[in-house]
Amino acid sequence: MHGSSKKKHIPANGPMRCTGRGGVILVVLLAFPTLVFVAFMQSPYEEDRKPSPSPQGGIALSKIQKYNEESQKLTLPHKPYQIARQSFTEKAADAVAGLVTGKPHSIYDFKARSIDGEEVSLSKYSGKVVIIVNLASNCGYTDVNYRELQTLYSKYQKQGLTVLGFPCNQFGGQEPGSDEEIKKFAESKYHVSFPLFSKVEVNGKYAHPLFSYLKDTFGMKSIPWNFQKFVVDRNGQPVLQYPSQIDPMAMEGEILKLIG
Repeated sequence: MHGSSKKKHIPANGPMRCTGRGGVILVVLLAFPTLVFVAFMQSPYEEDRKPSPSPQGGIALSKIQKYNEESQKLTLPHKPYQIARQSFTEKAADAVAGLVTGKPHSIYDFKARSIDGEEVSLSKYSGKVVIIVNLASNCGYTDVNYRELQTLYSKYQKQGLTVLGFPCNQFGGQEPGSDEEIKKFAESKYHVSFPLFSKVEVNGKYAHPLFSYLKDTFGMKSIPWNFQKFVVDRNGQPVLQYPSQIDPMAMEGEILKLIG
C-alpha cells in the first residue's frame, strides 16, 4: 500500500470543491485576479456582437434582436407608435409655429379664386366639415364622383357640410376646358350647387398652396389622380383623405361622425 499514491478525497460540500468547470473558474479567480478584472470590464454583450451561425450560415436572428434591444434599438429609429404620435405632436407644433411665423395651420389660412373669378378666403367655411376635391370633366371617375358629391352636399348641407371643387388638368389632360365651360358642364349635367373654384394645379412647382398643405399633412409626395378627396373637420384641420377609387358615398359614415 505504501507504493501506491492515494487520491485525497475532498467532501462534496467542502469549501474547496474544484472539480469540473466550476473548479476551473475558481482556480482562475484565485490565480489570475488581474486577468479576471480585465475580462469583467469587457462589455457583457461582447459575445452577442460575434456572428453566431444560423442553420443557413448567417447571423442568428436571436443574436441580432438581443443586440438591438441592448443598443437602444438603433436598427429602428422610430417605433410604429412613435410614427403615429408624430402626426399629432407635429400638427400641434405646426399650429403654434403658424401663429408666430405665418406658417399655415388650417385651411382657413388660404385663399382661392372662385370659378367666377372672385377671391375667396377659406375662412368663410369656418366651423363646417369640408370636402376638398380635384375635379375633371372627362375622367372615368367623373360621373360617380360628381353625382355622389352633390348627393352628400344636398343631404348634409344644412348640418354643416360643404364641398369645394377644384378643376385640374394635370392628369391625362382630362379637364381641358375654360372655367366657364367647366362650370356649365357641372351645373347642366350634374346640377352641381356646391362651390366650384378656378382651375388649379395640384402637383409640381405651380401647385396651389392649399394642395401643397394638404399633401404635407398626410405625408403625400403627390396627388396620384383626379378626384382625390380630402376631408376637413370643423376646426379647419384635414383629418381624412380618400383616393379616386373610393366613391363619395362610401365616406358617408365618417362624414356623419365629423358632423356630429
